[in-house]
Order: sequence, then structure tokens, then C-alpha cells
Amino acid sequence: MIFHKLGLKGSQNFSINQRGFTLIELLIVVVILSSLATLVLPNFSNSVAVSQNSAVNQNVKIVQAALDRFHASQGFYPGPSNWGSICKGFNRNFYASTKGELLRNRLTMYTDSNGVVCDSRIASDGKKYLYGPYLHKDLPINPIKKSSEVQVVANESILSDPKFGWRYNYSSGEFTATKN
Repeated sequence: MIFHKLGLKGSQNFSINQRGFTLIELLIVVVILSSLATLVLPNFSNSVAVSQNSAVNQNVKIVQAALDRFHASQGFYPGPSNWGSICKGFNRNFYASTKGELLRNRLTMYTDSNGVVCDSRIASDGKKYLYGPYLHKDLPINPIKKSSEVQVVANESILSDPKFGWRYNYSSGEFTATKN
């Protein structure tokens, strides 16, 4: 019955003139498409690398600006001389155990003129912390290394550690990305 509606009788076979693509024609199409794919995919992966580098450079500028604001208000860059100082009543959930966390606290919390950090503008003893926060969000993640960990160094002669996303030199105040 369905054959009748299609204009076919019973189990009539298709004629020889009604044929599909040959194997050669299909192979030519596959070769052409794969050639186009080899041209497009490297450009796509290159654009991903370019966008990651752009994001890294933007994040470095943001954190470097925060460090420069800290330096402008304090007269020094965050470093070991003021890392152990916290206000009275400081919330211990924010207490840092690494140098990178200490740097994060100095940039994302309030400080006094000596660089003492506090998690609120006014400490439990009434002392005011008038400076900061210099960075309104946490330290960004390095999109290439997939890490927000900071290697803190005293000078440039120390080699970069690849497990860190960022590198901070507290002597010069320079903040850079770890790309290797």
C-alpha cells in the first residue's frame, strides 16, 4: 500500500538511474573536510592561548595596581616585616599559614598606617584601620597555571616554582605570572 502512494508497484526495485554517492566521492568529501579542519583547529587553539595570556596580563595589572596603592598609603610593600601583625579580635578564619595567604590578607583586608591587618574597619579594642582593602576580591586564578597560589621571594635570583600561579617580589613590589 505504501509503495502505491509513492508511485511504486509492489516490491519494485529502484531503477539503475537512481543511485547514491560512490565510495570515491565520499572519500573525496572526507579528505576535503579533514583538510579544512587541519587549517581551522590550530587557529582555534592559538586563540585560546592568546586569550589566556590576555587574562593573565590583565590580572597582573589589577594585583600590581593594588600593591602600588598599598605602597602609596603605607610607604612600603607588603613583606615579612609586617606579616605577623593582626588586630585584636581578628577572625581566626582569616588567619594565614603561607606567605601567599599573608599577602592576600594585606591586599583584601583593612590595614593601619603600620600595615597591621584587620578583618573590620574598627577592631574590638576600638582602634581604626583606615586603609584598604586594596583588592576587592581574592587573588585571581592564573588561567594558564590554574592556580592562585603565590610564590613570595625576596629577590629576582630565586627561580620560579612551577606549582605556583603567581610570583611576588616583596623587595621590589613586582607581581608577575608563573608561566612555565
